[in-house]
Amino acid sequence: MYNQIKKMHAEGSTFSQIASFLGLDRRTVKKYYRMEINCMTAFLAEKRSAVSCCPPMKDP
Repeated sequence: MYNQIKKMHAEGSTFSQIASFLGLDRRTVKKYYRMEINCMTAFLAEKRSAVSCCPPMKDP
């Protein structure tokens, strides 16, 4: 997604157009665009490993 945002912006698409195409909020696209690739990778890894709000199910 990061590379797609960078590519589309370089081709002249606006943040709003990119957001509409990807199904994201314009502010999210802008935030991702401004991140460096290493920050984006760390950000996504952190989001994937986020703690669930629900406790794990226990066997009866």
